[in-house]
Order: sequence, then structure tokens, then C-alpha cells
Amino acid sequence: MTKELLSVDDLSEYLNIKKSTVYSLVENGELPYYRIGRLIRCKRSDVDAWMETHRVKESVGKEKTKRTAKSVSKSKTDIDRIIRNAIDESTGLKYNANLGNRVESSTQKGGDHGHL
Repeated sequence: MTKELLSVDDLSEYLNIKKSTVYSLVENGELPYYRIGRLIRCKRSDVDAWMETHRVKESVGKEKTKRTAKSVSKSKTDIDRIIRNAIDESTGLKYNANLGNRVESSTQKGGDHGHL
């Protein structure tokens, strides 16, 4: 016979989460529960229904992964640009995408190179 009312220990085992997480879900009002004196109990059927509301559809998960990957890629591009600009400024060189190499910047060409 399966228990209909689950204790915090039962919930922790049933949901495969820590007891502290169960308490947190209860305190935040996320998980439906009953208080019997100082005891917390949840109906298994309520927990199952609650779990269904947290189900992630596969396509939503894939879309989130795509957005995260795109965001990481953009962040990496931004960091690369910042580093490249810092190197260009410190060396006086600029990257020429057409030539595929670094060339002296116009401020360095034919200008004063610090010689007296």
C-alpha cells in the first residue's frame, strides 16, 4: 500500500531532492502542503500534479540551449574584440581584415615615434 500523505523525509526521497529543498519549497509556498501541528505533510497526488506544472517540454529546453549558446558566443566575441583593441592600442598596430594581418596604425606611420 502506498502512502497518500508524505512526510518531509518521504518527499525528499520521492522527489530525489534534499530535505532543505523541500522545506524551502514549502516556506516559499511553491509546494502544496498541510500542517498538522508542527508536522508538514503533502498528498502524493498534489505533489504529482505540482510536478506536472514543472515539466519542461523538449523543444523549450532545446530553444533555451540555443539562446544560451548564442549568448555565450556573443560574449566570447565581445571579449575577443576588447582584448584585440587593448593589444592594438598598446602595440600601435591595427588588424587589417582584408590583408589578414596587423599593420601599423595611421598614428604610427610617419609620425613622431618618440625620437628627439
